[in-house]
Amino acid sequence: MNNLLIIPGVALIRAIAGWGENALEDGKIDLPEWKRLGSTIVRMGVPMAALIWGLKIDAGVSAGLIVVLDIVLTKVYNALRK
Repeated sequence: MNNLLIIPGVALIRAIAGWGENALEDGKIDLPEWKRLGSTIVRMGVPMAALIWGLKIDAGVSAGLIVVLDIVLTKVYNALRK
């Protein structure tokens, strides 16, 4: 039951940390920015659930792994996009 709180909690914290900085640059949050927040939560939550329930990896370890992996992949994606 604790995993049900860790998955959305960690995904939400990571999503808000990166998203809030970009979303609030112009002082308002519009619909596409809300959609990006939701997609980040799903992008992190699904693999985290797979690690916890599919591969039986500890929730804390999988949360840390997914956060680091998401940060690295986001940086690589942004670098390639520029």
